[in-house]
Amino acid sequence: MALTVHIHKYSPVSIVVLGSTKPIKKSLKDIGGSFNPRLTHPKTQLRVPGWVFSSKREQLIRDVCQTGVRDKIINRVESHMPILQNQ
Repeated sequence: MALTVHIHKYSPVSIVVLGSTKPIKKSLKDIGGSFNPRLTHPKTQLRVPGWVFSSKREQLIRDVCQTGVRDKIINRVESHMPILQNQ
């Protein structure tokens, strides 16, 4: 599955995924993405829909966008998430 997506630096601490993300929207949401229908494109300054992520997750996001597969990727996310302890 070839997706036409673009990953751009959006701010000093965030990146955006723009383009044909509908086939992987569940994966993007599962790994912590926040969908925003009115982002400002970093190059054209036009309003576009896209997903916002922390820059710390860039490699994980690139993997999901390249493969379109989330099941193997989710295991990587869970291994990088801190374990919350009940107090």
